[in-house]
Amino acid sequence: MCITVCHLRSSGFLGGPEKQLLGFARELQRREIQPFIAAWSLPSGVPDLLLKAASCGIPCAPLPLRTPGDPRAFTDVAKLLRRVQPDLLAAHDYKAVITGLPTARLLRIPLVVHARGRTSHTRRVQIYEALERTLTRYADHVVTVSEAMRGELISIGIDPNRVTAVHNSINPPAALPNPLLRTAARRRLGLPENALVVGSVGRLSPEKGHTYLLEAAAKLNGSAPGFVLVLIGDGPEKENLSNLCSSLKISDRVRLAGFAPDAGELIAAFDILALPSLSEGLPNVVLEAYAKAVPVVASAVGGVPEVVCHGETGLLVAPKDSDALASAIAKLLASPSEAQRMGRAGFELVTSRFSTAKNADKLARVYASVAKKGGLER
Repeated sequence: MCITVCHLRSSGFLGGPEKQLLGFARELQRREIQPFIAAWSLPSGVPDLLLKAASCGIPCAPLPLRTPGDPRAFTDVAKLLRRVQPDLLAAHDYKAVITGLPTARLLRIPLVVHARGRTSHTRRVQIYEALERTLTRYADHVVTVSEAMRGELISIGIDPNRVTAVHNSINPPAALPNPLLRTAARRRLGLPENALVVGSVGRLSPEKGHTYLLEAAAKLNGSAPGFVLVLIGDGPEKENLSNLCSSLKISDRVRLAGFAPDAGELIAAFDILALPSLSEGLPNVVLEAYAKAVPVVASAVGGVPEVVCHGETGLLVAPKDSDALASAIAKLLASPSEAQRMGRAGFELVTSRFSTAKNADKLARVYASVAKKGGLER
């Protein structure tokens, strides 16, 4: 039986969630689950998610730009669903849940919520995310990116039988990366070939914890001379982080590289990936680092311990602890052979447990089960 899933997402750029959506959509097409992707337009035009979907041959359509509470947004989604006639709707963020759940209920279309975590970076977003969490209780099924998040939803009263963890996944290379990738990535970033490079990739926003990474970098000045810290990404914290670099007197060894659409490729330039987040679902960037055989030093938050094996593929530290972060980074910088061993172990881990082809089967079963039932009894 062929199933059509309409995916709904509010997307500003091609980040981790978008990559996951597209990766699984392409893989599920091989299992007779046909995707249709819809996203709200941006002031600048069609979002990158839809441009990428179209280039991959995935049917897609833009929706008029609306705020989450705009009544016209519900009408727009209803028109889309009547046209596409999906077997189920998959909502991928708070705007999609707030708009999609009542509309799907009205049209008697089953709804699957994909829960990836919260940013809470503004008061308005906090309100929307709280509303999303309330509405998620009424979804036909919830797919989380980690077991930690699954447990969190169960703890607020959602039936465990209606929550399934499907880890974020990638299509890893068949073999360890060619050393020439490192040379090319360093050249693009303007880094010396022999530099010790610690890198971080992600939106420059408070929940990503970059402040603690910069404080750790200041502590490393004495114990790891000659290292360079590279931050790839953009966001509301950019100016604050730049000012902090100046006050900590580390501007000469920190590169604010800005947003890069192919950041996953640039990770090859790193000796260590640092992830100082205060909250996470299951970070896509860790999987991309493992694909490049780069070890990870990360905060032990959310689903991170499910993908970073302490002492095997990287090191875990407590969040908001710049001393522990500096110590872990210094340990790997001082032992390149140990760092390389962890990087190779990460490559083996992402190949064996976190490939899209392996994890798509679990998601396919969720979609098929929900579509077959036709939603919860009303």
